[in-house]
Amino acid sequence: MPQPIAPSVRQEASRSRQSHEVLLGQDIEVLERILEPGVDLALWERDPCASMSAWLEALPSARLPTGQLQLRAADVASGLNAACKTSRTPSGPERDGLMADIDMLATRFALITGHPRMTLTLQARGRDVDENWHFDDAGLHLLCTYSGLGAEWVASRHADAALRAPKGFAGPFRRMPLHTVALFRGRGTDEQDCGRGLAHRSPALSSARSRRFVLRLDELR
Repeated sequence: MPQPIAPSVRQEASRSRQSHEVLLGQDIEVLERILEPGVDLALWERDPCASMSAWLEALPSARLPTGQLQLRAADVASGLNAACKTSRTPSGPERDGLMADIDMLATRFALITGHPRMTLTLQARGRDVDENWHFDDAGLHLLCTYSGLGAEWVASRHADAALRAPKGFAGPFRRMPLHTVALFRGRGTDEQDCGRGLAHRSPALSSARSRRFVLRLDELR
């Protein structure tokens, strides 16, 4: 079981008239609160690992361990090692730290969802990825950006405006800090709660050389 990294600091970040909530905390336990009624996004705020991010940014895209795997939480470590071997990702403390962190998040994700299987996606996303504001499908979804700009989300009361103008919406919206772990509730996950989740997107990148390295976990029942 992963250990908390700091005393809990939890607060509500936003609440719409439909009682959609965003919860923030510096304790990993905040992620479990995504299961509470009315909570659409749980954010574990943690300090980024500067050496890991610098290492990832320096790697050529072809050397990043990318891919999509459907597997059990117990098999994540072996799956990641295979991805590193395929991409010829150089070994070292940064790679070990990245693999350990992803393995830990996958274990925690499985415990929260109650399902041992998941879809694990690692992507190197560049300027060519043009993502509109959107809602996730039903289920729980975890995002963590290890290098580059973090994902962006918009409060529920502004979601309709963002969806109507996916390219022209100027805000307000929030951007997740590097290495922050976000756990989203998908649209229609709980019929009793009438929640529809929170709209979010990958940020627009201004430079052709800009790149993001992102982990995504999705429930697989």
